[in-house]
Amino acid sequence: VVEYCDGWIPIGLALLAGEVPRLRAMSDSRRKLVLEKLDPVVLRDINYLLDSPPDSAGALMDPRVFHLRPTMSVQDALDLLRKGKAQRSATQARRILLLLDDHRHVMGMVAIQDLMFATPGEQLIDYMQAVPATVPRTAKTREILAVLEEHGVSSVPVVDAMLEVGAASEPMHVES
Repeated sequence: VVEYCDGWIPIGLALLAGEVPRLRAMSDSRRKLVLEKLDPVVLRDINYLLDSPPDSAGALMDPRVFHLRPTMSVQDALDLLRKGKAQRSATQARRILLLLDDHRHVMGMVAIQDLMFATPGEQLIDYMQAVPATVPRTAKTREILAVLEEHGVSSVPVVDAMLEVGAASEPMHVES
């Protein structure tokens, strides 16, 4: 871990959007010192969050999305999820998994409970459902909450023109 200001940043774990306001509050030199110690993949995710407007889906999302393909076998997907156990904390608990094509376009989703009863050799596409909604990277907190409420979901994929994908989930703090 790296100590900074009034807290700690765990190195090697993808930082959640909750750390971004703390990073934004740092002096440029202090932020640079913290960021240069991060794994390149984590740094890419953090920079994506930092480059997004503060009250936007791009800044609030969890950029840690497993790249699961519809043609992947159930067993391969479960093995990948088990290897990624470090991502269990404070994520959407991975109840719904996004299925992406090779260009990170959202193709659909699969409920993890469906995989528990599936035959290991079956493909994820056999269990794929339509994604009820997405939000653009620029969507504001209130817009995200409206989409979550309208569709009765607790998380929604965040997409942008660059085809980056993440997830915005509730609860989110909304200031009046």
